[in-house]
Amino acid sequence: MGDRTWVDIFVLSTDRKRAVACAGGEMECGEELTLEDPGTGCQLVCFQYYDVNYGNLGFEDALIEGKVPFDKAWGPGGEYAGGSAYHRVNASGKSDFKDFYEGEIGVISLDLIQKAAANGLDAVKNAIADADRAQRVMPWDNQKALFNYRLRYISKPNRIPIVRQLHRSPRPERSSRLPLIPVRFKERPSKHHFAA
Repeated sequence: MGDRTWVDIFVLSTDRKRAVACAGGEMECGEELTLEDPGTGCQLVCFQYYDVNYGNLGFEDALIEGKVPFDKAWGPGGEYAGGSAYHRVNASGKSDFKDFYEGEIGVISLDLIQKAAANGLDAVKNAIADADRAQRVMPWDNQKALFNYRLRYISKPNRIPIVRQLHRSPRPERSSRLPLIPVRFKERPSKHHFAA
């Protein structure tokens, strides 16, 4: 096997140019495919690389600093397991990066359960719920909606966001989808608006 493996990086098709700019053009060295995410219907661009040392492309940190959301998957090598990494940008513009090796997703540490068990059954339930939340990744459609909201709001400072809560139907307990809050905008009167 050796220390080389394959790596796939997925970005939203709308973020392709920004991702390539952040990576300094290194991203375009891989094979490029356009595809649709089956779970969300979002258009993605996949960059595929082969013979990558330890699955490290070298520009992942630049994508994170540039606030470019991405998914990354890599195969096993001689000294490491395959896995996946996820970078998303939340509503406040902060990065959320998570990486998992094969077999870690959906698995909770026995040590975590034993420590929580010392504090009772409720602590065990909370520890399991916290571990589940820590492994959830924002789906692409939610990421795209947040990006569009930030783009609209930041690029048009004369708009005031008005957020309304809608009735939310219960979601399955292990769902990775985050609820979206619809946003409606109302024009703010300009300081230079004169009545005729």
